[in-house]
Amino acid sequence: WQLLNPFYGKDISWGNMWGLLIVGIIASLLVFIAARNDYRKTYLASYKEASNTRLRIAEHLRKLPMSFFNSRDLSDITTNMMADCASMESMLSSTIPQLIFAILLLILGVLLAIQGVKKLFEKQVDAKLAASDQVQEYLEGMKIIKSCGLSGERFSTLNRALLAMKKVAIQAELVSGVLVQS
Repeated sequence: WQLLNPFYGKDISWGNMWGLLIVGIIASLLVFIAARNDYRKTYLASYKEASNTRLRIAEHLRKLPMSFFNSRDLSDITTNMMADCASMESMLSSTIPQLIFAILLLILGVLLAIQGVKKLFEKQVDAKLAASDQVQEYLEGMKIIKSCGLSGERFSTLNRALLAMKKVAIQAELVSGVLVQS
């Protein structure tokens, strides 16, 4: 939210920004190390499975009668065996893990987004209600405010409520815009 501070007339806290940058770099490195380890395990397992499949196919071919080989082009058998196992390697090492990750990320992202948006809009409703209450109080007490010279104090309370409502409304619009654009 630091980057939104200029919209509220506040300065960006560069100390916080540098801290967030360092935390982001450390988190990225940890994710990279964990992903690399996972990647190795996944690829090693998929290549091992493909290798075992090739050996099972070779064993099966070894048991077939000679008539099978006489009636077929051996290069076709070799190409099919290698291509099918390569496809299996690719599917096991890349396609399935990425698909599972994408589905989990989508589900988790949607759930977190829904919770965040729900809280933000509840906060927006509360801010609107508070601002409405302050406007109502200000208008109802206009005679008293003018006669007692309290306009500065009462107006500052109203102004704070309106600024809080504006702040939450901007946050809600930004979040809504990001979700709509995604």
